[in-house]
Amino acid sequence: MITQTRRENLVGASPRHNTAGRVGVMPEERATYEPLRDALTHYLTQLSSHAVTATEAQLMMLPARHGGMGVRDPTERVAVAYETSTKGTSLLVSTIQNGDPPDGPPFNPFQHHAEMQQAVKEGRRATDEAAKERFEDGLEQLPPERRRAVHRAIEVKTAGWVTCRPDAEDHTDMTPDKFRDNMAIRYAYERPKMPTHCDGCGATYSLDHALNCGVGGLVIRRHNEVVDVLCDLSAKAWGESAVRKEGVIVEPEEGEKEVRTDMVVRGVWERQKDVSFDLCTRAKAKKAHHSRVCEDKFIHFTPLCVTVDGFFSRLVEKLRTKAAWAEKSYGQVMGWVRARLSLALARSASMCERGGRRRWKIRQAGAEDGAGMFVA
Repeated sequence: MITQTRRENLVGASPRHNTAGRVGVMPEERATYEPLRDALTHYLTQLSSHAVTATEAQLMMLPARHGGMGVRDPTERVAVAYETSTKGTSLLVSTIQNGDPPDGPPFNPFQHHAEMQQAVKEGRRATDEAAKERFEDGLEQLPPERRRAVHRAIEVKTAGWVTCRPDAEDHTDMTPDKFRDNMAIRYAYERPKMPTHCDGCGATYSLDHALNCGVGGLVIRRHNEVVDVLCDLSAKAWGESAVRKEGVIVEPEEGEKEVRTDMVVRGVWERQKDVSFDLCTRAKAKKAHHSRVCEDKFIHFTPLCVTVDGFFSRLVEKLRTKAAWAEKSYGQVMGWVRARLSLALARSASMCERGGRRRWKIRQAGAEDGAGMFVA
C-alpha cells in the first residue's frame, strides 16, 4: 500500500495539477521541464525497483488508459496546454484589449463558455492522439518478445489497479511487492531476485510458467480470488441470501460426475430465477457443457469473462438502486466495480508469481495408539 500511496501522492502533485495554470498562460519551451521529467524518471525507478530505460519511461508517462502509469510527462503537455488556453480565451482577450465592436454584438459570456468547452474538447482529443502515437513509438522500440505483453496493457483494459486510490476498508490496497510485480507484468520486464526453477515441478521458471503451473494449487486460488470478489459484489447488489458460491447443479450419480458452477445468483435476469455463473477462459466450451444441464434445472447459465461487461452493467444498475449508491453516477460505480475486479486479478497474478508450490510434509507422531507416550 505504501507504493500505491507514493504514486497517488506523485500524481496529485504532478505538473498536470500544479503547473496547469502556468503552462496555460506562458508559452514555455519543452526544455524548461526537462529537469522535472528526469526527476520523474528517477522516481519511477524507485517506484518499480527497476532501472527504467528511456523507452520504458516514455510508456509509463502516459495515461493509464493508454498503457501508462498515470504519471504525465510535463514536456508533452506544454504546447497543448498553451494552445488550448489561447483558443478558449480568444474572445475574452479580444474584448478586454479592444472592447466591444462598435458595429457588432457585445461580449456574450455564453459564447465564451462554449468556445472554451470546444477548445478543451479539441485539446483532449489532441492529447489522446499524441499519447497513442507515443505508445506506438515506444512499443516499436521494445524487443519483439515484449511487445505483445505491453500491448495488452491497453488491449484488455484492466488498468483499474493503477488508478484506484488505495483504501484498506474498501479492499483497494496492495502491498509494495504486489504493486511492483504487476508493474513488471504490465511492461514485461524481469523482476530481480526471481528463482531460476519452479519449486513445484522443477521446470525453468518464467512468468508464463508461474501463471499456468498447476502444482501447489495457486492457479485454483487465483480463480477463487476473482470469484470471491464477484460474490461480494453480487451480495451487495442482490443480497447475501440470493448468492451461493460453488453451487452444485447436478449431484454425482453412479458413473457420472457432478456438475458444479462458481456461483449462483437469484434474480439477475429474471425475478426469483437462479443464474449460474462460471468464470472461465474458454466461454464457448463451458457454455456448451453447462447450458443443457442448467436448462434441465430451469437455471440460466452465463459464462463470465473479464472482457465481457453485460453482467457488470446489470450489476451496476442494481447497485445504484441501493441507498448508499443512489447519488453515484453510472460511470463512478462501474469504475469502482472494474477496479475491484482488476485488483483481484493483480493480487492473484502476484500470488502465482511469488507463491510457494512446494508440498510440505508434516512429521507425525509415531505413537498413534498411545503406546510410545513418555508420560505416565
